Amino acid sequence: MPEIEIPEIREIAPPLPPDAGWPLYVWLVLAFAGLALITFGIIIWRNRAAPPTSYSPPYDGRSSALAKLHELKENYLEVPANGFALAASHGLREYLTGFYGDMTPFETGREFLARQDDHGLMSEQKYLVVRELFERSESLKYAPAPGADSLRLDLVQDIIDFVRDDVPGHQLRAARPQAPDSDADPLPA
Repeated sequence: MPEIEIPEIREIAPPLPPDAGWPLYVWLVLAFAGLALITFGIIIWRNRAAPPTSYSPPYDGRSSALAKLHELKENYLEVPANGFALAASHGLREYLTGFYGDMTPFETGREFLARQDDHGLMSEQKYLVVRELFERSESLKYAPAPGADSLRLDLVQDIIDFVRDDVPGHQLRAARPQAPDSDADPLPA
């Protein structure tokens, strides 16, 4: 049998100490940088994922109210008196809500007029015109006269005239033409 040569045993070096790794401050910097990158990525993702904002024009209470009132004027014979009065007063309330910032659609005409007395949202002249329109609407709603079709047409036309001619903050002309006063001088001095 062949003899195997055994190398001489030498002293073995002691094992290396375990690798301590990076210092703590390096780990903290890496963690902070990672959080910053994640936050930046979320911000970029959210801004890209947001749908583009579309432009919506501001609410125009006058146009909306006039459209509904003109439709009501065209169909005033087909609508029962109660429904007509509700629709006519709603057209007026929609205008008042849009221009005066008043929550009138959720009040009766009397509630609106009582609050108007307390707060004075519009001029006295406009208040009188609005009060008359509400009263005429309520009289059609609660006590419709037989053959009151002309009253309906007059009411909706007067509301249309008020909504069309009213400029918030300004005086307005009368809702219906007034007969000239017989004692008044026709030509002012």
